[in-house]
Amino acid sequence: MVLISPEWSTPGLPLQTAFRQGGPPIAIADPELAQIYKVPYRMEMRREVSALIVAGKDDSSAVREARRLFTLLKRYHPDPPENERREKQDLFFATLDTSLQGTKMLGVRSLNLERMIAQFIQLRLVDRAFPWKTRKLDPHAE
Repeated sequence: MVLISPEWSTPGLPLQTAFRQGGPPIAIADPELAQIYKVPYRMEMRREVSALIVAGKDDSSAVREARRLFTLLKRYHPDPPENERREKQDLFFATLDTSLQGTKMLGVRSLNLERMIAQFIQLRLVDRAFPWKTRKLDPHAE
């Protein structure tokens, strides 16, 4: 998950709902996975999701909101040992040298935000050794 200048109280998207204990219910379409997880599955967003939180440092309010969320998540994402950091660190916080916030930071070459996001995705998704599991293309097919 990448959060650019997250606001704690965005209308229609309250972060406290997404990050509360038990989390929001998530529908699982794959019947094999539905058997493994309690349905409806409630993802523990605070623990189970890697996060990159970014804000422009020249806006103290934006930095305060971003740091508030980072602080909330930090207790659920302890720092891994130094020798395992590349494989296991899953919470990142950055401030960029700008007063821009949110999507206005995208496309600004000097900020390199897209590169930072790409590196985060590479590290937390692409470079991971997820165990292989064969599944049917159509779970209803015989």
